[in-house]
Amino acid sequence: MSFSIDKQTIKDIDLFSENEKTPSLFGFYNRTETIGGQEQLFKVIRTPFSDRSFLENRKNEIKYMLGLKHTLKLNRRQFDFVEYYLKNRHIPLKNNIIDATRDSLANKLKASNDYYVISEGILHLSGILNDFKKYLQNINNTNPPPSLQENFNSSLQFVNDESITKYTENMPNDSRKIKSKHINLLDNLFRAKKANEVRTVLDTIYEIDVLQSHCKLIREEQFSLPEYSSTDNPIFRAEECI
Repeated sequence: MSFSIDKQTIKDIDLFSENEKTPSLFGFYNRTETIGGQEQLFKVIRTPFSDRSFLENRKNEIKYMLGLKHTLKLNRRQFDFVEYYLKNRHIPLKNNIIDATRDSLANKLKASNDYYVISEGILHLSGILNDFKKYLQNINNTNPPPSLQENFNSSLQFVNDESITKYTENMPNDSRKIKSKHINLLDNLFRAKKANEVRTVLDTIYEIDVLQSHCKLIREEQFSLPEYSSTDNPIFRAEECI
């Protein structure tokens, strides 16, 4: 169950700020690395829940992340470019050798910004998928809460898909060195055939970003996780909050 917060209360407690220079509670709590993570954290704070089972599950997710030895490294610029690429209005490239050759030659004769964005987007997204695959392998058998395990399983299934990994794992460091047929194939997969799976993976990573942000806050500010009461008349008690 969620509960609403009126605009006046939001303003009174400085929950959010209209500009980055003005301090706010959200600004204090926000230690995310990506825009996607920041947007998810905003939703969490903007739409609080009072359901105890939901809150306990959230606490268990944070406790789980606190206990991990591995951290998912996130590059904000990399994710920004991938989101820009996925929103490109150019129709997904066709996955066949004739169109791949034609698209490549057309770009060489007259450089296309769309082709550049697609190529760079594929390069950055491949890097993200490879890093995420290593992360999921590192945390294998760590018994995450069911809510996280479900997303981890679906993400791992996608990043292990041989039709994708045989191209992404051997990706060159320069997008200009990616073979034209691979550009067309992967763009068709990422923005057409596997678009929903790509979005699920990115949203899972953003959720991890939010949880890692909570962990940073706890470690840096020496915060502790709350204990929830099931009594009919619960009391809010805080200690050493100076």
